[in-house]
Order: sequence, then C-alpha cells, then structure tokens
Amino acid sequence: MNLATLGPALAFALISICTPGPNNIASAAMGTLYGLRKTLPFLVGICLSFFLMCLVSAWVARTLLARFPALEALLTYAGAAYVIYLAVSILKTSYQFDAHPNAATQPAGLWAGFTLQLLNPKFLVFALTLFSTFFAAEARQARSLVLIALGLTLISAFSVSSWTLFGSWVRQHMHRPALRHTVNLLLALLLAYSALEMVR
Repeated sequence: MNLATLGPALAFALISICTPGPNNIASAAMGTLYGLRKTLPFLVGICLSFFLMCLVSAWVARTLLARFPALEALLTYAGAAYVIYLAVSILKTSYQFDAHPNAATQPAGLWAGFTLQLLNPKFLVFALTLFSTFFAAEARQARSLVLIALGLTLISAFSVSSWTLFGSWVRQHMHRPALRHTVNLLLALLLAYSALEMVR
C-alpha cells in the first residue's frame, strides 16, 4: 500500500462515509423510532452489505462500467427510488406510534439495511472513486482488497452507530409527539433530498 496516498484516501473515506447520506440519516431515524438495541439488525445489514459492495466495487471499477457505462445511471435511479420509499416508511411509522401507542411496530431489519446499502448510489460513486484512484493497485490484490474493505467497514460501523445513538438520544429527550414528528419529518426530508441529489 502506498503510504503517500493513505492519508488523502482516509480523509476522503471519513468525509464520504460519516457525512449525512441515506445510511446515516436512515440510521438516525431508526434510532429515534426504536432506540439502538432494536436498530442493531438494520446496522448489521448495512455493514455486511458495505463490506460486500467494497469487494464488488473494486471489480466494477476495473471492468464492468468500462463495458456498460449505462449501468451507473440504472443503479443511481434504483437507489434513489429505494431511498424515497424509506423516507415515506419512516414518516408513516412515526405517526403510527401516536395513533397506536401500544402497537408492536417492527423496526427495519437486517435485509432492509442490506438493501439500503446495496442500492446506495452515494456509496457507488465513493467506492468507484476510491478503487479507481487511491487504491487502484490494491484493488488487484485479494489480500490488500479484503483488508481495505474491512477497514472501510469499521468506519461505516462507527458512523451508522453514532448516527443511531444520536437518534436514540432524540428518542429519550423528546417526549412530546410534535417534537418527534418534527425530527422525523426533517430526517425524511433529508433522505428525500439525498435521493434527488443522486439523480441530478
């Protein structure tokens, strides 16, 4: 691994992974609705998919997009549609809590988190940039690629957990339904905005 590119690559990864995006905003919303413990399967799904997609993106950066450039647009629109669906689901669930306070609503599980990451165009752009520039050489070496993917997945786990803890804090301190609705509305709007930004 080239140490000269490690610093810039790490800075790029931290900024890309930890700033607001579909995964982080959805994690915060889940934390607000359910707390950290019930959101854990969702977070595990994101991280498993993140690791897998790192490996796949390294291959895609080298081969597939060069042959099928239209695939990038297809993935972007599919991801944006799923993020919009998730934003609507978060809003609906938020209001169901007050309409049926004793109802056992189900948090999004492992597969929902896995799918969100799988269809996340922000990640696709990030990973393709990373593996076609900073880690172009390492993407061709299986051992180096796995280590890089593990390191990036740990950053992702830290990020989504932190955002979920923020949502959980909101859940504990905002007992008034109007405040909870406002926070969830803002998070849902941020998700919708990120979906629109994906397809611009």
